[in-house]
Amino acid sequence: MQPKRALNAGELSLQMWLRRRRATAVAQGIFSVVALLAAALAILAAIFFFTYAVVWFAYNYGISAVSELIFGRRQHISHNAILIICWCFLALLFIENARVSRDYSARYSTTPTAWSHLWLAGLLGSIVALLVNANDSARMTTDLLLTGPRLMGACVSAFHRTLLLIRADLQTWSNALMILASRTSPVSAAELNAALRGHDSSRVLSQLAALGTVLFIRKEPPTVVLDPDFREQLQRLLQSGSPPEFEENAEPPQATSSADGALYELLGVAPSASLEEIRAAYRTKMKQWHPDVFAGRSDNARQIAEEKTKAIIAAYEALLAQYRRKKDEEFAR
Repeated sequence: MQPKRALNAGELSLQMWLRRRRATAVAQGIFSVVALLAAALAILAAIFFFTYAVVWFAYNYGISAVSELIFGRRQHISHNAILIICWCFLALLFIENARVSRDYSARYSTTPTAWSHLWLAGLLGSIVALLVNANDSARMTTDLLLTGPRLMGACVSAFHRTLLLIRADLQTWSNALMILASRTSPVSAAELNAALRGHDSSRVLSQLAALGTVLFIRKEPPTVVLDPDFREQLQRLLQSGSPPEFEENAEPPQATSSADGALYELLGVAPSASLEEIRAAYRTKMKQWHPDVFAGRSDNARQIAEEKTKAIIAAYEALLAQYRRKKDEEFAR
């Protein structure tokens, strides 16, 4: 058995930082699980009792009334039968939630019609507008009914992420992050697996993603890259052994060439934008173009999203590098 290698100050600081970050993430995860579970149960309970009321009213004042009119006798339904119907309806909601695609709610019609303003006429106008726009009404009703199952699914995901964080090995995390910090290009799970020597890289990447330190560029096969801000902090942490400090409101260097202008244009900011504005634009662009947003769409759309994400990361890193060079030049004067 080989003796453990002594850790330097940077690696020790990294493990201490990871321990604190994991404790915070676990606490947030537990809170999220409790909050999502409470919200899901409240909504599912509301749907359950609403279904019970609908079934009771429809049977007693619909089916039973028709039966009395035609056959001269009223039909009765037991309390237990209504409960079974309600539980079956909830089960169908969970099944439907598993079948409905993620972008279903984004397919609402955005083109106004001549009937769009009927809701201004009051309740009757609103009912007519819903009937005329049948497709959008059906999607809206589906989204409302599936809110409970979706929250329950989010609760399960949050619980799974929290378990991943609790079971994680800090030493393996530290080794993986040091490997990723040395690379500015995306790293595949196969490369990371070879470097970690025996540890399951896919599991480690899932844990680091739950911690919020890595960005998945591609899920199949897994390919990741460190968030540029986090890579900069991590490199300084490993070099100095103490957490880095940033000047959040400092100004980045001004664009001096057409290539620099293209970087600012890719992020959607002006050359005079502050460093904090550039960081905010980067986060917005990543949320807009991240491949996960295009899951379930065509291969061409996912490929475009991957290339766009890589370009956004490269532009952001180039602007950060310009800022660091400018600060180094100012310090050398």
